[in-house]
Amino acid sequence: MTGVASLIFLVIGLWWQPIPRWAVFLAAAICYVIASFRVWQREHKIALQDGDRRLLRELKILIEGFFEIMRRFPQSESVRFPLSIRWRPSVGTTNIPADQQEVIRWTKRCHVFLDLLDNIHGKEPDIKELTVLKYVPFSDGCSSLECLRSLYEIESFLLKNVLLVDSKYSS
Repeated sequence: MTGVASLIFLVIGLWWQPIPRWAVFLAAAICYVIASFRVWQREHKIALQDGDRRLLRELKILIEGFFEIMRRFPQSESVRFPLSIRWRPSVGTTNIPADQQEVIRWTKRCHVFLDLLDNIHGKEPDIKELTVLKYVPFSDGCSSLECLRSLYEIESFLLKNVLLVDSKYSS
């Protein structure tokens, strides 16, 4: 509405002489600035939501992938401690067991996800409190259940951010 209002003020000011031209141009400029800010605000909201929604999709794939690995290899040491370095094969090993190969792939995807999360939300103070960041890149203390709990903790953080963006920029 303010964009249209600025055009109306401009037309009135050009043809209706009793109003000082500077006042009309000032009113039009103010309306234009307000309209520009509102457009930026909507675009910013969409960008924030898209980033968090993309992270939520990636996180869902990550969690489902880990559940599948846990289902396929329930007794594996690498599955029980996915972020541990103690079960990792030595450099140059060519015959790596299937469970370790799957967990290594999953761990790489997890690291890529955490880097993406850091790129989008790295400056927020809440992100520093996430448990999984204490275990990355490798830690012997993180079991599979703690790892899943941490991923669900990230999910709740992202969902909270999506809801905050919705409430903050809703108009």
